[in-house]
Amino acid sequence: MAPHSRESRGEEEHNESEEESQPAEAVIRAQSLVNTSKKRREAKRKLLEAEHKKHVKELRHRIDNAYAVRNTKLANLQGSYWKRLEALNTKRENLEKLILVSMKQTELQTKNIASELLAMFEGRQEDFSEMPEIKDITLPEKPKENLDATTLVEKV
Repeated sequence: MAPHSRESRGEEEHNESEEESQPAEAVIRAQSLVNTSKKRREAKRKLLEAEHKKHVKELRHRIDNAYAVRNTKLANLQGSYWKRLEALNTKRENLEKLILVSMKQTELQTKNIASELLAMFEGRQEDFSEMPEIKDITLPEKPKENLDATTLVEKV
């Protein structure tokens, strides 16, 4: 049995060396798997970062475009509002001028009428001063017929 034991010892040594090499291979294989996994994760991360940067760039571009469009529309609206305001201001100024001219004409006409009324009043005052006083006038006595203001004036 001795030879048998030698063979079994040789096999055992061979098995032991295989067992010792198996953990080393397993470690190498595990490291290889970890490295491969790290590389995949790194590649995915880089891809995600690149996509993220691309989306951020697109969003910035869209926001900038929207901002530019908004500013253009706002400038156009403000321009149209200014034009409308200027037109309304011109219209207001023209109306104020018309009102001023009308007021001046009314003032002139009022002064003319006032001077005419004053002249007429002064003329009437002179006429009244030249008239004899009413208490000095004696009316003849007639039968009380239809006396009205016109007949009294005719008598005077």
